[in-house]
Amino acid sequence: MTQGIVITRALTVSLCVLVGCYALKTFQRNHLWENNLLLWTDCVKKSPEKARPHNNLGNAYRDRTHYDLAITHYQQALTFWPTYSLAHNNLGVVYGLKKMYTHALKEIEYAIRLDPDFSRAYNNLGNAYKGLGQFDKALEQYLHAIKLNPYYADIYYNLGNTYAARGNYDQAVEAYLKALSLEPDSPKVYLNIGNVYCRQSLWKKTFSAYQSAVTLKPDYAEAYNNWGATLNKLERYADAIKVLETATTFHPSFFEIYSNLGNAYSGLKEYQRSVDYYQQALQYNAHSPSLHFHLATIYLHHLHDRERALYHAQKAIELNPDDSTATALKKMLSELENQR
Repeated sequence: MTQGIVITRALTVSLCVLVGCYALKTFQRNHLWENNLLLWTDCVKKSPEKARPHNNLGNAYRDRTHYDLAITHYQQALTFWPTYSLAHNNLGVVYGLKKMYTHALKEIEYAIRLDPDFSRAYNNLGNAYKGLGQFDKALEQYLHAIKLNPYYADIYYNLGNTYAARGNYDQAVEAYLKALSLEPDSPKVYLNIGNVYCRQSLWKKTFSAYQSAVTLKPDYAEAYNNWGATLNKLERYADAIKVLETATTFHPSFFEIYSNLGNAYSGLKEYQRSVDYYQQALQYNAHSPSLHFHLATIYLHHLHDRERALYHAQKAIELNPDDSTATALKKMLSELENQR
């Protein structure tokens, strides 16, 4: 009991310190982004028929997730310089971010034809193949990119992601550790290595990796979310709630956080609070069959509201009739309809 109190207090102190760093870092980052956008907007106004300012303005928009505006400026750059390999590559990257992977392949492959030693283009080509689920082709591109530039951390990060997607966890960890040797302050690498350790049930390493991720990036909602989800797996529900509530302050529309909060309160048998969080998650993702499944189960077995249980069971099946829970849902649905 005493050990549990100490762990909880330590967790609370750690979270408070991390959150305290957030405001200053956010201000500095936003200030830099704004200046970058203003700089290249001004350059385009002064040199509207030059390719490089349009390309760099496209980068500024891409970094702010304004992908359509980024595409417009990359295409403008290519209007003035059709063989500008960097702009073709960047256009392909944004198509990839929009999940338009076929378009991405076309642009990046053309960039490589123009510049066969363009290592980052091979890396981005790998990302496009990974997006299409063609993992063998993705690995081929990443490994070629490493031959051209063995000191680019992002290639190893993407290589690790692909190995992880294939279930090759030891190779994924090896790639992530290589990425960290080149870029020790990368929160996304710590997040993903934590995810792999979690799949291997290496809990101490999992928590250490998530802690490193949020230390480097105090507003990293995804890392807090995965940290909380792992605590749920270990039935440390009270600790999970503390971590997940911190995540909501940074990303209040991230539905998985509310879903995991619902899971935590369900684990504590606080079913009405669990329902409240599942309902909040539905506000941001109304098409999640798992949320409807959880609600149907709680309404049926714990809150004894058959009408609501029936509604959510029907929605879950409607949204994903082939889900692994469909058999249980159909049985539940049959029972509910017979009781009406």
